[in-house]
Amino acid sequence: MTIKSWIIRGLIGLTLVLGLLAVGINYWWGVQRAAFLPEQLTADLALQDEGAIKARVVKPVDVPPNFADLEMYFGDLHVHTDRSFDSRLFGNQNTPEDAYRFSRGEPLTTAGGEVMRLSAPLDFVAITDHAEGFGALRGCDDPSLPLRAKFNCFMYSTPNAFTFRMARRAGQAVIAEASRADAPSCKATSIEFCMSEARADWADFIALADDYNEPGVFTTFAAYEYSPPLPERGKIHRNVFFNGSQLPSLALSMFDVSTASDLWQQLSEQCLDNCDFITIPHNMNLSWGLAYGDSNIQGESHSKEDWLRRAQHEPLAEIYQIKGNSECAFGVGNTDEECSFEQPVPACEDGQTMGCATRTSFFREALKRGFELEQTIGLNPLKIGVVAATDAHNGNPGDVEEYDYRGTAGAFHSPANRRLAADPKETKVYRSNLARSPGGITAVWAANNTRDDIFEALKSRRAYGTSGPRIGLTFSASWTEEANQSSPTAPPSEQVLMGATLLSPARPATTEGAESSPVFEVSAFADPLDAPLSIIQIVKVWFDGNESHERVTDIACSNNRQIDKASDRCLEDRPVIDLKTCEYGESPGARSLEVRWRDPNYQPDVDAAYYVRVLQNPTCRWSTYDAMRLGRETPASLPKTVRERAWSSPIWVPKRSS
Repeated sequence: MTIKSWIIRGLIGLTLVLGLLAVGINYWWGVQRAAFLPEQLTADLALQDEGAIKARVVKPVDVPPNFADLEMYFGDLHVHTDRSFDSRLFGNQNTPEDAYRFSRGEPLTTAGGEVMRLSAPLDFVAITDHAEGFGALRGCDDPSLPLRAKFNCFMYSTPNAFTFRMARRAGQAVIAEASRADAPSCKATSIEFCMSEARADWADFIALADDYNEPGVFTTFAAYEYSPPLPERGKIHRNVFFNGSQLPSLALSMFDVSTASDLWQQLSEQCLDNCDFITIPHNMNLSWGLAYGDSNIQGESHSKEDWLRRAQHEPLAEIYQIKGNSECAFGVGNTDEECSFEQPVPACEDGQTMGCATRTSFFREALKRGFELEQTIGLNPLKIGVVAATDAHNGNPGDVEEYDYRGTAGAFHSPANRRLAADPKETKVYRSNLARSPGGITAVWAANNTRDDIFEALKSRRAYGTSGPRIGLTFSASWTEEANQSSPTAPPSEQVLMGATLLSPARPATTEGAESSPVFEVSAFADPLDAPLSIIQIVKVWFDGNESHERVTDIACSNNRQIDKASDRCLEDRPVIDLKTCEYGESPGARSLEVRWRDPNYQPDVDAAYYVRVLQNPTCRWSTYDAMRLGRETPASLPKTVRERAWSSPIWVPKRSS
């Protein structure tokens, strides 16, 4: 056979190989993009009937009065828009401007074609797009971009799951050593160029927050998310919030600082003069024990300086959001059944360290650790209050109502058949949404609806979180019972509010001569658009000098139900709910609950912290509503109802010697 024949055969073979490769790539890319095609989205949307869900009716409610000369404001401190790379890859096209307008009451549409709208506007909001993506897509219209940068622009602008998974793996590979050189946009251009683009993006976010801020009416904060990934979809993320007019020129990302302590140190060096900041961690439940453990993401033990930085700059934790409950987990250091609420991962088994719930991943355990650390470093660095948020990736802050839930990740979770798919392969949406929830919302008690006042309330931990409903909540403590008996929400001047420490140089004595307990006062008010309240609980955490303990006590029950003395629980009630229509009754239940309580087990020689948990009557979970929309049964693995709730920031009561 001649050389020419060999060459011809070789060319034919190469052509066949390239052809097959092209067909394979085309098929693979088609699978990646199938869920985002307009015809597929339209077909999926046509499967649901919005008329199957009955409209909400406003219920009467006792509006919380002003509390200690403060007003109650609701907001969302964690939401993503199309400026976050993952949000864009999910198909979301809603911008920061859209998110601000949505917060004020305007409707938006998901990537799946579903309409979203708040029942009531928010009072404040912070848009927290991922700093790791700042600048990555800014110059994509520039024809002079290098070919690699153009390819990045195409991949990160085109909704698909492959790029999202690839970006997560890449992030996990470089987290051990932070470097801007590892950022994809820097690799494709130059460090100087991508840094300039990242600064320009951050400047835009600051300017937009200023544009939409309306003192006294609507408050916005310049903010972002710092997002180093962990294996198995773990989280060790923090949102960073600023107040002032001289903010840093760069939003620090995982490519700039590799640990939280480094983040606080560099922010302290950059945020000077008219500038202040706080950080708030989220999804401690998915931190694989790192949230409140002994070491950082690099495996290095925390130093005393690390703890002191945390005490100074991290006054709050995000106790609840779309990825679940970070208060506690049932069986993980407790027997509190309410800790089973919206838990996405099981308790760790012996030897298991990732993909499961472990004690140092939860807020309640953090309170215990704070007391323990105080014995060694002389300061409790974990005096933390709570907020709740959505972490939605649809540009829809505060969109938390179960009946109106539209998913949180663009076309991955919208329309309804995609949210309710037990196996993501059913709808080619790549991952299940069944363990997710609509997320929560933050409330603060502040003097006015302004940046300075709301930021001060957050720093002072005068804040609380709910799992969605706008439940009103007051919580205070004092050493006397001289409060106005007709109004527990009008505290005397010596009372402290949630988030504070109750100190007293001279503790009063009871008539029997024993030292009295603090007097705790709690008032809770139902959301006028939601079900009545059922129970007020106090969770006590204390340290006896050797080990930490906890106790959950029901202190107020709806419908005058009694509290069983043996269990500290309200006697059983039977709230009315029709699972075919999701309509609920008002009785048993209360539109408001008020109580004044002393701790019968108070010990003056131990450090303790107390926080309030308010439980609402059960209502239908979002998955039940979606089953109604689709005319099918709710998946058997899912609960049909959810018991919404609110959590206060704690009040700390140090031992006498403190």
